[in-house]
Amino acid sequence: MPKSGNFILAAFAVIFSLAAISDACSTLGFSKETGYLVAKSYDWGQGHGTAVTNLSGMEKTGLKYWKDDQPAKWKSRFGSLTFNQHGREFPLGGMNEAGLVVEIMWLPETKAPDLDQRDSVNELEWIQYQLDQFETTEQVRQASSKFRLSRVFATVHYMVCDKGGDCASFEYLPDDQGKGKLEVLNAGPGSPAALTNRPYTQMLSAWKQWNPQNALPFGEGSEARFIRGSTFIENFDPAKMDPIDHAFAALQSVGGTSLSKFHIVYEPLTGVVHFRTLGFRDIKVVDLKKLDLVCSRAQEKSKFLEMNQAGAGDASGRFFAYTEKANEDLVRAGLSPLLWVLPKSTLSLLADHPKDQVCTNR
Repeated sequence: MPKSGNFILAAFAVIFSLAAISDACSTLGFSKETGYLVAKSYDWGQGHGTAVTNLSGMEKTGLKYWKDDQPAKWKSRFGSLTFNQHGREFPLGGMNEAGLVVEIMWLPETKAPDLDQRDSVNELEWIQYQLDQFETTEQVRQASSKFRLSRVFATVHYMVCDKGGDCASFEYLPDDQGKGKLEVLNAGPGSPAALTNRPYTQMLSAWKQWNPQNALPFGEGSEARFIRGSTFIENFDPAKMDPIDHAFAALQSVGGTSLSKFHIVYEPLTGVVHFRTLGFRDIKVVDLKKLDLVCSRAQEKSKFLEMNQAGAGDASGRFFAYTEKANEDLVRAGLSPLLWVLPKSTLSLLADHPKDQVCTNR
């Protein structure tokens, strides 16, 4: 572990415990006919956020936390748009230009794999790793055993969906010996593409046992949100309703509290993303096709978009050029609960990480 590793661990511990919400976020996949969407309610204690463009053609190396880790190295094949609170390369979720969507949620049961010889990525890098390299959920499945999740603090699981409507949950759960093992569970026919904050099999069982003749369950627990969200998925008919309106209504149902900081709706087929924040309810729209996501053409610069701002509609032109200062400010906001006790090296370690990337498409 680097010299400031303990401080980083403490900082992320506070960040991820701010809301005390092991039951919080929800992700829903609507996959009927041409109305295919993926929707996410991000429920957390911190409400700052930046939409980030991530470029194709970049050689990357993961950030090393623990001394025995061997960080993964990879090249970004696809550009993407992600939503970040802790600096560039550490996203909370996003979609790439091939229509792959990856989202993260808290999962108390998570058990990360033991140290082995595989290259590693941390909890948030896991998202960027997939978005950079893959276009289908099946490709993520095939690659998932080739690297190791190196947990820094957060106990999480992921939903991955592609533009063909193939969705799966990726969960690191204890096996019979108590060791962390990756389980990939498909949301096939009769199984709603929903994920909250308990293992997918548990929530699917609760959904199948629930009698639809009964009133929808209230409350913010994972089971209640899973059932409400799955009902919205089942009732989705793009021929009779506006898909985007229906998706945001579903997000309001599963995440309509003061902890619901972001509501995001992805259109994998068109590459369009819609989002709103708790403080600014105007729905903003970003079309990935309007963004230059090739590193050689973009002068090797990502772009940032402040999520918390007024004004509805197309926000593709509101991005500003990435600067080291802007990234440092984003990291600083993420670390703010412990900034007063952290050495300066902690902030710079995270904020300077993008400097290690090199554009190879010259």
